[in-house]
Amino acid sequence: MKLRVILTLFLFLGFAPRASLAQLPSPEEYLGHRAGADKKLVKWATIEAYFRKAAATDRVRIQELGLSSEGRKMIMAVIAMPETLKELDKHKAVQRKLADPRRIKDDDEKKQLVQTSKIVIYINCGIHASETASALMSMELLHELATRTTPEIRALLDKAIVLLTPSSNPDGTDIIANWYESTLGKEWEGGGLPWLYHKYAGHDNNRDWFMLNLAETRNISKMLYTDWFPTVVLDVHQMGSGGARQFVPPYKPPVNPNIDPVMHQATDLLGAHMAMDLARNGKKGVVHSSMFDLWWAGSALSEPRNHNMVAVLSETASCKLATPITVGKDGKTKDGKGKGGGKGGAQPSPAVTPNTLDPWPGGVWRLRDAVDYQLIVSKSVLTTSTRFHDMFQSNYVKFGEDAIARGKAGAPFAWLVPQEQRDPGAARHLLHLMDLKAVEVHRADETFTADGVEYPPGTAILFAAQPYRAQLKNMMERQAYPKRMTAAGQIERPYDVTGWTLPLQMGVQAVTVAKPFEVKATKFTGGVPKPQMRISGPQDGVAWLVPAATNDDFRLINRLHKGNIAFRMLPKESDNPKALAGSLVIPITPSLKEGQAALLDGLGLTLQRLTEDEVKSLADLRAAPSPRMALYQPFAPSMDEGWTRLVLEQFEFPYKTVHNPDLLKGDALRERFDCIVLPSISLKTLMAGQSVKATDPKYSGGLGADGVKRLQEFVKAGGTLVCIDDSCNLPIRQFGLPIRNLIPGAEDLKVDNTKFFCPGSILAATSDPSHPVGYGRPSALSVYFARSQAFEVVKSDDKTSEDVKDINVVCRYADKDVLESGFLQGEDVIAGKAAVLDVSYGNGHVILLGCRVQNRAQPHGTFRLLFNAIQSSTLER
Repeated sequence: MKLRVILTLFLFLGFAPRASLAQLPSPEEYLGHRAGADKKLVKWATIEAYFRKAAATDRVRIQELGLSSEGRKMIMAVIAMPETLKELDKHKAVQRKLADPRRIKDDDEKKQLVQTSKIVIYINCGIHASETASALMSMELLHELATRTTPEIRALLDKAIVLLTPSSNPDGTDIIANWYESTLGKEWEGGGLPWLYHKYAGHDNNRDWFMLNLAETRNISKMLYTDWFPTVVLDVHQMGSGGARQFVPPYKPPVNPNIDPVMHQATDLLGAHMAMDLARNGKKGVVHSSMFDLWWAGSALSEPRNHNMVAVLSETASCKLATPITVGKDGKTKDGKGKGGGKGGAQPSPAVTPNTLDPWPGGVWRLRDAVDYQLIVSKSVLTTSTRFHDMFQSNYVKFGEDAIARGKAGAPFAWLVPQEQRDPGAARHLLHLMDLKAVEVHRADETFTADGVEYPPGTAILFAAQPYRAQLKNMMERQAYPKRMTAAGQIERPYDVTGWTLPLQMGVQAVTVAKPFEVKATKFTGGVPKPQMRISGPQDGVAWLVPAATNDDFRLINRLHKGNIAFRMLPKESDNPKALAGSLVIPITPSLKEGQAALLDGLGLTLQRLTEDEVKSLADLRAAPSPRMALYQPFAPSMDEGWTRLVLEQFEFPYKTVHNPDLLKGDALRERFDCIVLPSISLKTLMAGQSVKATDPKYSGGLGADGVKRLQEFVKAGGTLVCIDDSCNLPIRQFGLPIRNLIPGAEDLKVDNTKFFCPGSILAATSDPSHPVGYGRPSALSVYFARSQAFEVVKSDDKTSEDVKDINVVCRYADKDVLESGFLQGEDVIAGKAAVLDVSYGNGHVILLGCRVQNRAQPHGTFRLLFNAIQSSTLER
């Protein structure tokens, strides 16, 4: 009897081993070394296997989220008490109701749901693969939650369901681990990565959360907004190596005006507990109200917040992947490098300040240190969220209720997307993105009037009175970033971009409706349907006319090339109002009719059948052969190269990736290529690349003088060199072009930015649709300016190359009212100046795309400028 009492007490206090503890070894036992040990990284298969092994316990289930960009399985651990796991569908249904209060019938049900619900908390790790600690930390956190029986763990899991993603970029986990292993013992240990740590985006994979171009962001967004609806989200990152050891909320200004103030207070509450728990555990160097702002709307932190989830950011100091570093009191590492050391690096402070109460004195910093800090932060968020369970859950309901009430009471009442669009495919894609993020999209079933204007059936309607009103507003309205000055008299730089309005970026007509209106409308369910392809004209037509207008024109062109189907291009306008310059004429043949369904699948095109006489009236039709295109990829990670590659693949362009050796050696470039595309890469990187001491020597160096000469020869022999944004500086400075870049040193922090500053904004521009690079673009359009370029053609002098034959302006920034969304200081510097130039050089062309026409695969409205530039390389001029 006495033994039974002792055993019962032992079990009650949580000291007895459970079956789950016996079934799951600790990460140290499993790996053979402590997670975060010096010079030890772990590959994805090992991490995945450990998480799957945890499913043998009674507290863990593994949910597969989908495949990564390179085909790895993305997984998430669902962690809860055994009795909760048995009723996951019930708890999901409750969480769905809390996220959408229209599903709750009355206050009694609301109170009951809040009190009996399990708060769902999502922890996202490993999105930035070079920030190596969080994937390792996730293994330790999983082990604690799955096996420990302490009162603290039991109290947490009694009230919560924890969702834990060990890496939202599993491809990058392996890319970094493999590269790091190859650097051990080398001068460049822990550095010198020659390529991106994500197939397309690299570090920019955390810039894709409203555009959803990447498989990873689509998979996680689906889980967040259609499956689990978590109340709290923790996004775990690392920052630079100098200065503070850990960032926690609050954030610094400015804040996004569409986020509920209560949301900010809830975030600050979690941040305060994170800081306190770190201090209780003796961790120094915690900073808040610094580095990271709440303006931008496109990260894994901000998008959940746009969906009423309390999302908090954790940023921990970095070492060199897994190699320890020594940091002095001045914040510099032993090698003397800068204080920041990378993303978000804080300035060190040897004294106590209001936002750094216990500064870190410097010393050795290891990967294990980062793991320890992150583990404390993660457990703090979990325990605080459950401690204030009812407050967080009731706030979740209130956020949705208030969003609906504000949408009904004030402007805007709705946004409309008319069916008649210049590019129906882009319009459909915008609506598709909204639908993927659980923003409700309706279709008008009847004619209706809004703000005094009549609209036909089929018009898409996005009502503001819905739970995710903040998401809708952030995507559809224009941003006005507030001007803030530093103590040094400079304009404060935003953490990321300042404007992103989707209709402007995508070239989609959208109408803001201020006043309420009535209409019978049906909500899209099961997705937004693809645009309908329309064919008009006589049934006995002999050819299709495809008016130059849409991005889908190029999907069609590339399918025609691939299928060896003949077509011609119209070089100038004709009497037919639909036969614009750049339009296609495709003979209707039996083989075309046979393959029509596959050829036109998913394309939002309007085709017109032409009679034989109408075809004859279109004089001077010209062939447009498939361009042999090369896309330059430096041996230094270029996110813009990755995004360019993704856009080309999305629109089915064939291309060949080329590196320095491909351009510097072998046959003449003109014999191999018609077009070479240089993504936005700094002149320094283009010319010199990484130094021989910074990376494996076989990946060191850039194009150099020999590469410049080879590119010049390529253009003079008839090739087309397409330069995007920063890369425009190479031919301007190296080819002897009589062109001045009016925005030098945009990335130089020492440049006085009070004269001109435009960090990631949407600007008004004009274009010439009669020029081959401007085919299919309207005369007025919006362009993305990401610390980009503006050009002035200057008088030729003795430095001007005799190979310059002519210079044509394709696009200019508007003469006035240049800013459309974001921030612009110094409009007069670029107003009316050239944004896109076509330089005739020898027998070829240099095309300077001074604005970021494919920025992060977002501005569909200017994709066609890049596509036209590529196709122009084989078009007879």
